[in-house]
Amino acid sequence: MSLTAVLPLFRSRLDALGYKEWDDVFNIENIPSTILNNSYHLEVSPVSGAGISHRVQNASMSVTLRVFLKGYRDIKTARDEAILSADGILCDIVASGTRLGTSVKNIIFDGYSLLPLDDSNDNAIIIEMNFTTFVAYAI
Repeated sequence: MSLTAVLPLFRSRLDALGYKEWDDVFNIENIPSTILNNSYHLEVSPVSGAGISHRVQNASMSVTLRVFLKGYRDIKTARDEAILSADGILCDIVASGTRLGTSVKNIIFDGYSLLPLDDSNDNAIIIEMNFTTFVAYAI
């Protein structure tokens, strides 16, 4: 088991839901407008470890998932669609068949926010979802 299984798990679930990954690892501000709708970006945070026994080492890693949705004329409609999209993603990722696997031991949903793309474009929305993932290393 390894933390290398975490990002492929998220990618496979989001790809299956019809989203496309924005590949720039660190910069989310340079996403082209041509692929803005239904794109996602994965960011990982520092990893924490905690031992369980003399043969198992647990590790957790925070994952921030950002989903980009193209703007609408009516921002209320955009917000409602973003909430619907977030619900679909959340239900898929925290389903027991996804989050309780052999490589990734668990995924905990920490929360999400709806954010404008930028100050001049508040009709395009970013869904920023936070998860904590857990793996165990057999030593």
